[in-house]
Amino acid sequence: MTGGWRLAVLSWSFLLAAGLLLGKLFYWQVLSSDKLLALAQAQQQTTIELPARRGEILFSDGSPL
Repeated sequence: MTGGWRLAVLSWSFLLAAGLLLGKLFYWQVLSSDKLLALAQAQQQTTIELPARRGEILFSDGSPL
């Protein structure tokens, strides 16, 4: 079988890529969870106060009633 080594190299490459991906996911999920949680809460729990203006009642020509 002449192409057997190519299949082996391709298989090992996919296994290496999957291992690296799983390692990075483990790092994010387990080791960096506290830091990432703090970043997410800072992004989601920001309070911005918007002053509300009362609407005006206008005539059909746009002048105030």
